[in-house]
Amino acid sequence: MTLFRQLALLISLIIITILTTVSLFIFNSAMNNAQKQLHADAQNTAASLSLSLATAHGDVSMMETMINANFDSGHYALIALENMEGEVVIERSEKGCQADIPEWFVKLVNIDAQGASVQVSSGWMVIGTLYVESDRSYMYATLYEMFKSLMLSFVLFMVVSLGLLNMMLYRILKPLDAMKLQADAINQNEFRYQEKLPYTKEFKTIVMSMNALVKKIELNFKTSAKVVQTNRQLLYTEKLPKLYNAHYLMLKCHEEGLENSEHDGGVLLAVTLKETVVDESDLMDLAAVLIEKSTLLSKSLVARVHDATLVLFMPGATESEACHIVKSLKKLERGDEMMFGVHIYKSGDACEGLLEHVTQKMHSSEENCMTEGKKLEQKEALSHQEWVALINSSLEHQRFNYEVRNVINVTTNTIHDRGLSIVMRDEAGTNYTYGRFIGAAIKEQKVLSIYMQVIQKMVQNFSNSDRRGRYTFTFSQTLLLQEETFSILKKEFDAFENTHELDFCIELPESFVVANPDLARRYITLVKEHGYRFGMGEFSAESDDLEYLKTFKPEFVKISKLFLLDLITQASPLLSSLQVATDALGIDIIATGVSTKEELEKIQGAGISIVQGMITEVM
Repeated sequence: MTLFRQLALLISLIIITILTTVSLFIFNSAMNNAQKQLHADAQNTAASLSLSLATAHGDVSMMETMINANFDSGHYALIALENMEGEVVIERSEKGCQADIPEWFVKLVNIDAQGASVQVSSGWMVIGTLYVESDRSYMYATLYEMFKSLMLSFVLFMVVSLGLLNMMLYRILKPLDAMKLQADAINQNEFRYQEKLPYTKEFKTIVMSMNALVKKIELNFKTSAKVVQTNRQLLYTEKLPKLYNAHYLMLKCHEEGLENSEHDGGVLLAVTLKETVVDESDLMDLAAVLIEKSTLLSKSLVARVHDATLVLFMPGATESEACHIVKSLKKLERGDEMMFGVHIYKSGDACEGLLEHVTQKMHSSEENCMTEGKKLEQKEALSHQEWVALINSSLEHQRFNYEVRNVINVTTNTIHDRGLSIVMRDEAGTNYTYGRFIGAAIKEQKVLSIYMQVIQKMVQNFSNSDRRGRYTFTFSQTLLLQEETFSILKKEFDAFENTHELDFCIELPESFVVANPDLARRYITLVKEHGYRFGMGEFSAESDDLEYLKTFKPEFVKISKLFLLDLITQASPLLSSLQVATDALGIDIIATGVSTKEELEKIQGAGISIVQGMITEVM
């Protein structure tokens, strides 16, 4: 029960008790006075009438006339005259009319008014005894009218007092609503302040304390976020913003080589200024041009690998796209002073020695560059056309499905979540992981069709069977950027009735959220409006500001083991700062791709207890 109701109930009971007591006291006093008045009237009438009867000298007819006159002019139930032998000589009586008085009221009041008796004498001779009893019906009527007035006053005063009480309590306790909202926001790790302080001293003190707590948590987040960005820049970037170093390039190369990569290969384009003309400002100008071109492709980045060499890393890019960039660079003012090297890589290629391989064989001409690139290109197990045919066949025969991988909390040794990943099966029953076929699917614009086939299977399974639990499904950036994806996803969500206690989560890539905040907000709002969770994958704190974490409040961020192990190995304060920032928002950090016990022990030792990867299948 709320404090408002408790106080209202308590004070209402007090008011009702007081009003009831006062009303009973007034009514009892009136009833006692009525009884006394009836007895006094009877005595007075008996005394005066006995004197009048004495003047009749025993004349019965005269006495009867006097008694009739008194009886008719007053309110009496009985006037009787008895002789000395106890015989009734004269009697007048009348039963009171109580037609307008409820029977329950008569029984409740029950007026016990005693009559009066006096002796009647003529001189020294006693004639008889006179009895007078007042009519109680008149008094019942008077008391009943008084009772109704008291009840009306009681109800009116109670309504007015309770109304005033409600208004007063509402005004006094109104700050509690804002305090509750602020407390709920703090519990949800949101930074909510109360600018208007309550008038009540105790409430004011509590609100000031809560504001101070929120300020402290927000300050911890902002400080940690700044430290994260500072340490990340020191560890992974060069002088120019968004210009990374060779160490970060190798981490991203390894990450793109994992089986869940969105792109099945890509291009490394190295550009070197000839040593005789190397100048730091010239190199920065070239880096700015490459960074501008890297924004045309998702997940692209520019790194400085040597003093005069820059590498444009383009996952998912093709040879023709690399050739187009080389042509545009040759047209620059100092394009003739540049040397180029191109390497076409595939997922699964070893990253060790890759930079040396692409930078050692560089040429100043576009033709030599691209010829060398073709020589370095490796033969796929399946050609592009073979992948396209396999994808089309799998779509036609409904062979796209999903696998469930556990996300484990190693501290409690419990299943924290279940990750859903897309797989493709051919006619022979061979399964192909997401990273192997998605590159060809992207080029042929089949991503949406694949996802919708898998989503419909998920909806069917979750609807027709009791599949309780927590599930997370990852959406690729390519899929999210397609215009029709949002409307189709909304239609699926609206049609799916979650009646099986399904705790579902949609995972969006960090790069998508950072680059497309408005579109990301639409997806996140859609997910949360339908009662589902939202998480962020492929997290590397790549934005210049971590404010988007506070804005979108993901339930978790997933970080590749490659970055985590790198930070742990280098004893970088970046990881601890990131943990403080996420803790301030109540965001879990999940390590992905963990495959060995040694990796798990290192990651767990750094304070991260939720992991995903092959290691969870053997735990």
